[in-house]
Amino acid sequence: MRGIVDVPALGGLAEGLLAVVPLAVDALIVGKELNALRGAPLVRHAIDLHQRHRLAADSVRALQLVFEHALEEGLEALVGAIGARVRERQQHEVVVAEALLHLRLERLHFCS
Repeated sequence: MRGIVDVPALGGLAEGLLAVVPLAVDALIVGKELNALRGAPLVRHAIDLHQRHRLAADSVRALQLVFEHALEEGLEALVGAIGARVRERQQHEVVVAEALLHLRLERLHFCS
């Protein structure tokens, strides 16, 4: 197909050149579109894989948070129980010390 073709690099119109440039561009566009269509399942697979991985990571993180919370509550309860036992023991020691003091005072009064 020969005719008058607009070639800006040559400074305007040129006669006798083949007008294949638009066809080559169309072929490239069609080729790219076909490649994109062929690659669409691969992209979808990658997106699905990423979403499954993210959901799995989210569920693992949720379980981790539940376990951490339960561990913190358990530790707080243990610390509270130990603190109560220490306070109870201190109270018993005070009672025993008072009883011993009372006995010694009775002995002193009894002996005097």
